[in-house]
Amino acid sequence: MARDDSKLEIEMPAPDPRFQATDEGIREAMTYLAGLLDSAISVAAAENDKRLGFALFIFEFDPGKATFYVSNAQRGDVSIAMRRWLERVEGGQ
Repeated sequence: MARDDSKLEIEMPAPDPRFQATDEGIREAMTYLAGLLDSAISVAAAENDKRLGFALFIFEFDPGKATFYVSNAQRGDVSIAMRRWLERVEGGQ
């Protein structure tokens, strides 16, 4: 039976004052978000008999500035997924 995503409701937590706009604060926030994402997709994946991975990137818009990354997958698997995504995006799909 297909899941009805139109009824999916996600309760967003209030901003956490522990997470500051510093490198360490961003890392802490990303670790927290990674736990939420992993929990959420684990349930969805189990319902659909799939294995799902995620990668979250947070970056500064200025060229050459910081980029932060967290994932539940191995770096090589994320690299492959990113290449597939770039092919679709750059190919206009």
